[in-house]
Amino acid sequence: MSINHDIRNLLDIQDSNIHFATNCVNQRLYKGRMSKFITAKLTYTPECCKVCKKGKQGFLNHQKRHTGV
Repeated sequence: MSINHDIRNLLDIQDSNIHFATNCVNQRLYKGRMSKFITAKLTYTPECCKVCKKGKQGFLNHQKRHTGV
C-alpha cells in the first residue's frame, strides 16, 4: 500500500486528486502544544470556488481550518 492510500484511508478522504508526499507528516509546536501536520497537494485547478462561486482569479482560501484529531 502507498502512503497516499494509507493517509486517505486514515482521514477518510474521498477526493482522489489529493496526493501526499513521502515526508508529508511534520511535528511542530502549535499554540503551545506539539502537533502533527499533514501536507498534501491538490492535483487539479478547480473552475470556480464552491463556497463563493468566484472564478479562478478570485479564489479565496475558505478551507483553512485546524482540527484536533
